[in-house]
Amino acid sequence: MVIVIISNFLTGFLMINGLWIPPKNWLNIFRLVVWFLLAAVTFGELYDDIDTWGKPIRKEQPISAEFRY
Repeated sequence: MVIVIISNFLTGFLMINGLWIPPKNWLNIFRLVVWFLLAAVTFGELYDDIDTWGKPIRKEQPISAEFRY
């Protein structure tokens, strides 16, 4: 068990160093924009899910589970 925990920390450390991107790089801005766009879509779907929970419109227009895991 201890070896698994140590290897987990070691893997995380190596990935942090291996994927390091300097602070002044355009990839950081691109990565933030992608995260914010995905968050906007996710919050929109979550709002629709909560807003229609238990209402008749939910039975008429069910939310498909096509992209849910």
